[in-house]
Amino acid sequence: MIEILLKLIDRIIDLKKYQVERLQKTFRDVLDPLFNDLLSVHGDYVRMFEDVRAELTATGILSGEARQHKLLEIAESLRRQRLEFEPVRDKLTALTRELRSGIYAGSLSFECPEADEFVAAILQYFPRADLSTRTSRSSVLLVAIQTGAIITAAQVTRDGKSLPELVDATIEDCRQKWQSVCDAYAKLKLAVRAA
Repeated sequence: MIEILLKLIDRIIDLKKYQVERLQKTFRDVLDPLFNDLLSVHGDYVRMFEDVRAELTATGILSGEARQHKLLEIAESLRRQRLEFEPVRDKLTALTRELRSGIYAGSLSFECPEADEFVAAILQYFPRADLSTRTSRSSVLLVAIQTGAIITAAQVTRDGKSLPELVDATIEDCRQKWQSVCDAYAKLKLAVRAA
């Protein structure tokens, strides 16, 4: 009887070791590189949006055709930058989608709530990673700038914000969501080390 109980305890210990090794491997091979890729994307996003804000602010002194031409230049620059970042963005969103809905069917199976929280924070950072959403921050901004070049000299978007205000709101949203990703990553890293 004692021998059977000892074997059961050994199996439980082996299972726990396996779970810890799996979590550490998944962190090392998937989640940590995901964070590092996102780190560079976030920096590019903020820089891109701040450049757009500066250019939009400068269009305030222009009027008529000169303003329209400048807005179209800004929109084209934003479109090119979006294409530049697209491969990494697509890789990150696909990987995050798979972690969330494909491989783990809606719940990460490392038995680590911190990993699930981290993936959820990335899904929030990338609205496109959510299968129900087809737009990104930069695509919304691009459409607003293109529309602004066509319609009014006041540079007002549908929700009543000026284009620079829309960019400011976009940057703030990006930074808040990045903070959530960093917080979740820190918790995950501590959980992996403590495992």
